[in-house]
Formats: sequence, C-alpha cells, structure tokens
Amino acid sequence: MSSPVRALTSPLAKKLGVIAVLCVLLVLVLELVLRARGYATVPSLYHDPEIGNRYYPNQDGHMVSVGEVVATLRTNSLGYRGPTFPREKRPGVTRIACLGDSYTFGIGVSEGATYPEVLAELLGAERVVEVLNFGFAGYNTENELRCYLHLARDYAPDVVVLGHTLDDVAPMAAGVPHSDALPFRLLGRTALLDAFNRHLRWRIGVFETRETDEEREFRLAYEAKILAVQLQPDSKLARPYWQRSMKAMHELCAAVEADGGRMLVVLFPAAHQIHALRKAKAAGNHAGVLALKGKPQRTIGERLAARGVPCLNLTDCFTDADEEPLSDFAPGHPGVFGYRLLAERIAAALTERGLL
Repeated sequence: MSSPVRALTSPLAKKLGVIAVLCVLLVLVLELVLRARGYATVPSLYHDPEIGNRYYPNQDGHMVSVGEVVATLRTNSLGYRGPTFPREKRPGVTRIACLGDSYTFGIGVSEGATYPEVLAELLGAERVVEVLNFGFAGYNTENELRCYLHLARDYAPDVVVLGHTLDDVAPMAAGVPHSDALPFRLLGRTALLDAFNRHLRWRIGVFETRETDEEREFRLAYEAKILAVQLQPDSKLARPYWQRSMKAMHELCAAVEADGGRMLVVLFPAAHQIHALRKAKAAGNHAGVLALKGKPQRTIGERLAARGVPCLNLTDCFTDADEEPLSDFAPGHPGVFGYRLLAERIAAALTERGLL
C-alpha cells in the first residue's frame, strides 16, 4: 500500500521539478540571446568596499573605444589583469607588485602588452621574477593605498611600483552598493548580469551609488576645473586634492617600508603634456619645452625626494621618443610601443637603483 503522504506529494514534486527545469532552460535561452546581442563582451565590474571598483574574476572579453573593439581583456582570479601567483612566495623569487590606474592596467592593449607583463619579460631574462598587476582604470592614490593594505601586501612583494598619473588626484569614485554580494559574484561572467547592470540596476534604489553632499561638492568642483587642479598643485583650488593624494602616497610608502619592501614611484605624464611637449620640440622651441616640463611631476618628485623615496619621472621619456608613444585607439593612453617604453625605463630604474 502506498503512503498517503507520498501519493499527495509526488505529483507536486513532479510539477515543481518540471517548473524548475523550464526556469533553467528559460535562463539559458535568455543568456544565449543576450550574448548574441553583444552583452557580456565587456567584463563586468563590482565595488569592493575595502578597495574600490574591481572586475569580477576569470572573465574573458574586450575593451571597446568609440564602439570599436580595440583589445582583448582577461581578468584573473583576483579581478585584475595578468597572471596570479600563490600567496606563498617561492624561495629565490623576486616579487613585484604594480599599483596604479589605467596606465598600469593597460588600457588599449591586449594581454602580453601591458607594462607589468613586459616588465616581467625584461627582468625575467636575469632572475626569477613574478610581477603582479593591481592596476585598475579610475583608481586614485587612495584606491592604490587601499589595494596594497587589503590585498597586495598579502603577496609579500619585494618591490612595489606605484604608477602615478595626474588623474590620481581626483576624488575617489563612489561604487555601487551590494555589487560584491555572492549572487552577483556568481553571475559576474554572465550576459544576464551585464544586461541588469546596464538597464535595471540604476532603477532600483538599493543599488544607487551613494555619496554625501560634501563628497558630491568635492567631486563636482574637481570635474569643473580638472586641468587647473592637475597642473597647478600649489593653487588654492588644487591644494585639497593634492594634499589628499600625497597623504595617501606617504601612507603607502610607510606601509611598504614597514613590511620590509622597497618602493619606486613612477610619474607618468598626461596626454596633453605629451602632445604639447612633442609639438614644442618638433618646432625647435627649446624655451617652450622648458616651460612646459611637467611642474606637477616635479612637485611630486621633490616631495618624495625629501622623504627618501625613489622616483622616476617619465616626462622626458615620452617627449623624446622616436615613435609616437600614445595610442590611436585609446585616447590619452600609450600604445603597444608606449607601454614597452615604460617597461624598459622602469626595468632599468629598478636595476640601476638597486631595488631588485
């Protein structure tokens, strides 16, 4: 004799099973349709409350500029670019952590052409070296400090290379609340999440980006006078932004030193500086070149020198390059030649200054 309970529940269980299968099939079909329409071709990102924006891990996609695919983009298990290594460092290995923004991340170039990857190639000819790329487009100096404190230091780097651009004095970008929750992390590589982020997330209050009135005012003031803030570090307008950036940089240097590591700060010129300098040089305007020599980079270099932190200013490197160092596809960023040029100069500086 069959159990009354089994007789009652079996049909219900079957119906629920059918519904579950149909739901799974519907989701799979929707995922395929969305992928066919171009979703999930650009990797999705989330906001890590401790660090800032990061990509969901283990994604394959593209970088797009003006609607055109300009490079491939693969994220590793940490949500950054390049190889990952075991946290425990092998004996005899020199480990370098590269912190920075889009220059370090490698906007506009595919895997293998970012400066940290080229740096590993150049240094690997003489030693066993591991170079980790913790760069992310949009990071400022505070993000870079947080990235070291909450992630990069766990890998015990022997050397930390901080790549600094003028954008690093910008206020830290506010992130999307709860985007680091487990369900979103599980869906991080899907077209479904990409479609949700593009079309629905901003309609749901719990996911609205939040900033205080003070933060908003600080950000808007920067956005209204970006060049003035970047190029005149000692002006009244620029001083609060530069003070915050330099404070974070000094805290980062102190943390690296306390951990027994060594530091190299690399100063990347802005695209508008490079264009102006190369134009003045081509015109034979020596006085103009001298006048345009990046004051902001000099200011940082002087402050770091007073603290005994090695600093590499690459303004001349880009100005004197035999080829155009900037990309045709990613405005404001180096091309393949430019990133290799950066890596060569950084490799030479690390060796010449005894940091390896």
